[in-house]
Amino acid sequence: MIVVQNFSKRIEDDLSLKDFLTNIISNINLRIIKEEDMYHTLNPKT
Repeated sequence: MIVVQNFSKRIEDDLSLKDFLTNIISNINLRIIKEEDMYHTLNPKT
């Protein structure tokens, strides 16, 4: 029984870690997109 509990807890931990990493990655991507937009706004292509 304890083994099953530990295993399910481990899966929950992995899932939350995955969500955490996914959030970080999407935040970084959003920031990069914003900075590129700013760059193009300040330096429009001719």
